[in-house]
Order: sequence, then C-alpha cells, then structure tokens
Amino acid sequence: MTRSDEGQVASHGQFQIGESCYIDDTGHFNAAEFVICYNQLMYTTLAVAVQHSLLPAFSHWTLDDYWARQLPDVLIHKLSSSYQRPIDARGLRAEFTITNLSTRALSRGMLTLDTTVRFEDDHGGRAKGEVALALVNAPAAGDQHDP
Repeated sequence: MTRSDEGQVASHGQFQIGESCYIDDTGHFNAAEFVICYNQLMYTTLAVAVQHSLLPAFSHWTLDDYWARQLPDVLIHKLSSSYQRPIDARGLRAEFTITNLSTRALSRGMLTLDTTVRFEDDHGGRAKGEVALALVNAPAAGDQHDP
C-alpha cells in the first residue's frame, strides 16, 4: 500500500478465480468478477487506511469503527467499467486507488470517495473502472468509542 503526496492511497492485489460461483465458465474475467475483486481490494485497503490513519478523514477512526461499518455502510453509488482485452481470471493483478475523499457531507455522517481500479494478466488482458463510494454513518471526530 502506498500514499502519494497528493493524498491518494493505492494498493495492489493478486487474484485467482478457478471457476465462477454463479455461471458456467465464460473463459474470461467478467463484470461480476470485476465487482467481487474490486470489493475485496477496496475493503482491505480501507481497513489499512483506517488502521494507519493514511487519510485525515480516518485519523480518529478505530478498526472497530471500520469493522462495524464495513458491510452495511460502505456503498457503491456509481460504477463504470471497461474491458480493453479479455483477462484470464485464473491469474490476474489489480491496482486500486483512492483518488479523492470528500468530507463535504460529514455533518450528515457521510464520506464520499472516488476510486479507480485496473486489472491485468500476463497475456495483455486489461480492464479498468471508476467507482464512487459513499461511507454512511461515518464517525465524526470526537465521537465516543466503546472500549
């Protein structure tokens, strides 16, 4: 995981999808697998960003705050994906980046994050996407934490 001078947080992941969990093998990485892999990398990245206060908006969060909110309060509200060349789902890499985090709606308990993701394999397969997230019920600075 890295943090740039511009405040962006980036992480990398490796994925292997031996067989689809919902459909016969399509022979390539598909939209459902895109979202599943995105979610895994995004949730892991957010946990590390909270744990190490990588972004100012997370500086007062605890991991308990994050675990309590991870599934019910992290929402994809916009997703765009494109596939330049078919990717072999049995072995691919991904890069996830938080490109912007807005606290504009924090008074209403919401953070918004703009993110990007890129997938590739060893054979030139490529896909990318832009995903806007909303973190609702975000703890504000000064909130009391249970011990």
